[in-house]
Amino acid sequence: MKFRALFLSLFLSVASFAQTGNYFLSHFSPGQKQADNVCFDIVQDKRGVFYFATQAGVLQFDGRNWDIIRTNGAVYAIELTESGEIYVGGSKGFGKITLNENGLESFVPIYDQADAEYVFQIVSIQESIYFLNDKSLFTYSVTTDSVSARSSGETIGA
Repeated sequence: MKFRALFLSLFLSVASFAQTGNYFLSHFSPGQKQADNVCFDIVQDKRGVFYFATQAGVLQFDGRNWDIIRTNGAVYAIELTESGEIYVGGSKGFGKITLNENGLESFVPIYDQADAEYVFQIVSIQESIYFLNDKSLFTYSVTTDSVSARSSGETIGA
């Protein structure tokens, strides 16, 4: 009886692992169309599309295809707001990923002055997007479409 119980449990455990299926797996080597193999930041939108901040721009992956969204320089930070908008910051300022007239995603610069170089952090809080570099904190107001800057040497509330 013990032998029969052992045989039955062994058979059921092997049968449960023997399920077959057609799994979609892909391996991408560094030489296959990707723009860069260094990633500084990642976000995923509501559709499941991944966006990678790289030196060549924003690398987009929809689960099957890679596309590059060219920017005005290397991208070090990327932020997805609650409303689904994507903001990027990098070596030459910051901007937004929007749909162009052909329905393709493209980069639109918001602020690309010299004092906004090397933005490495982005935070979105309600209708304001904050961009940080070594020298300043920039606040972009979505409602007024304006940018204000506060230098690291300034005191708050003085």
